[in-house]
Amino acid sequence: DVSPVFENKDGAAHWNSGLSVFLFTRGSGTQIINGASYSFRPGTIVALSPIDFHQCVCEGDFEAETMIFSAGVFYRKLINLCPISAFPLIADLSPDDFQKSDRLFKMLIDETAFSDNCSDLIKSNLVEQIFLFAFNNAPGIKDASKDSADPLLNSALMYIYRNFKSNISAEDVASGIHYSTGYFNKMFKKSTGQSFHKYLCDLRLRFAYNLLKQGNLPVFEVCSESGFHSVQNFSSLFKKRYGCSPGDVR
Repeated sequence: DVSPVFENKDGAAHWNSGLSVFLFTRGSGTQIINGASYSFRPGTIVALSPIDFHQCVCEGDFEAETMIFSAGVFYRKLINLCPISAFPLIADLSPDDFQKSDRLFKMLIDETAFSDNCSDLIKSNLVEQIFLFAFNNAPGIKDASKDSADPLLNSALMYIYRNFKSNISAEDVASGIHYSTGYFNKMFKKSTGQSFHKYLCDLRLRFAYNLLKQGNLPVFEVCSESGFHSVQNFSSLFKKRYGCSPGDVR
């Protein structure tokens, strides 16, 4: 459930199937997240959701420690502390916090050589500590988390973000968070102002838009990759949302 890796060169915008955290350790430049530009330097930490697109642009070499993980490594309290709808998180750490985070990353990498219950608990603990450095230092995130402090909603959103490409239903989400479908639908509409179906459709369209911006996939593949099953339906919904056909976004 935890995969630490290193990045050290520019590349095309990409996304990860799980949650991810980047800690830049060397070099400086610009990172592009969902089309917006942010600077990075040693000590910049970034946390991304499965729908966030990320790219680094740097004149020289840079190095970033990266981990990709599932929400299952988080305790429920941490999921409720920072809702996934508040992502991405971007922060410049103090020298002291940078040093601590770097040390935690190295411990996590060492721990991936083991696979047992004890090691899994250690990895979960390390992931949470690293993530908390991003949460504690990202501007405005604590205020955003106060506005989204519903544990049931946050668990539901985490399920949706993890599974939006699949053919999920309100029944699936309700079952995944152990509530009745009727209660879930009422709670979700009250909390988000949208029905589950509308929220899921908008999430898929946002992902599809960013995927189309990369310009290297045909529309039918973007349709499938984003969780839609009919190109005609996808194109109709996309045009209604963005005012243009998917093929015009390049």
